[in-house]
Amino acid sequence: TLSAPEAPMIMGSSDTTVMVNVRAGYEYAIRDVENGGSIVWITSGEFTGLSPAKVYHVYCRIAETETTFASPISEYSEVVTDKSYPTEVPEKPVVIAKNSYSITLKAVPGVEFSLDGEHFTRSNVIKDLIPGTTYSVVCRYRETDTSYASFNSEEIYVDIIPDKITSREYKIDELNKFITEVPMGTSVGMLVSNLDYGKYAKVYDGSKAMGKLTSVSTGNKVVIDDEYGNRVEYTVIVKGDVNGDGIVTVTDML
Repeated sequence: TLSAPEAPMIMGSSDTTVMVNVRAGYEYAIRDVENGGSIVWITSGEFTGLSPAKVYHVYCRIAETETTFASPISEYSEVVTDKSYPTEVPEKPVVIAKNSYSITLKAVPGVEFSLDGEHFTRSNVIKDLIPGTTYSVVCRYRETDTSYASFNSEEIYVDIIPDKITSREYKIDELNKFITEVPMGTSVGMLVSNLDYGKYAKVYDGSKAMGKLTSVSTGNKVVIDDEYGNRVEYTVIVKGDVNGDGIVTVTDML
């Protein structure tokens, strides 16, 4: 009578396969510990089509021959299959709303978001942002019990516009939304270059955007806005220009 052999030696595994050391005259079987199921004996020693992140027990026995019955079944060797690696990457993030301190992204089941490509959040609302900053946003399928996280998506860039204008060159009346102490002859380009976050600003004469070389006048508007409805607007006050023509004349003194 044959004795039960020693438990099989596990040679390697992946997310869907397990391999054992093959010995001549032996056959092998594997069982899903959680779900059970019938045992099928094979001689190749390679089990395929398994589930990721599952606990399996692997057995062996000496196979039946023309003159002997199969031996008793060995003790098991335990193996856990690896998690799977996603083959798909989510589409790039979509911004549905933003303000000067947060971005709201389109929520997608199973997807998480990041500003640096390393630290991710499951929330589709990213808060505590810094006004006047451009952020790079990516997403990925998050890790699960049976799957690793996917590669990162294509990145998008999101400008967080400020909710107010500041300047070290001009005085800002935040209550009344005035930019004062602007010297006569100041061009649009010079004006915005002396504003914090000026790269986001446009200057208007009524409804008409002004060119960079055009001199500003009292009453011109400095506007920072975006496609999500965020908007700040200030009125320019040029020193000495009372009537708004951009020139100091006798009329301004009347």
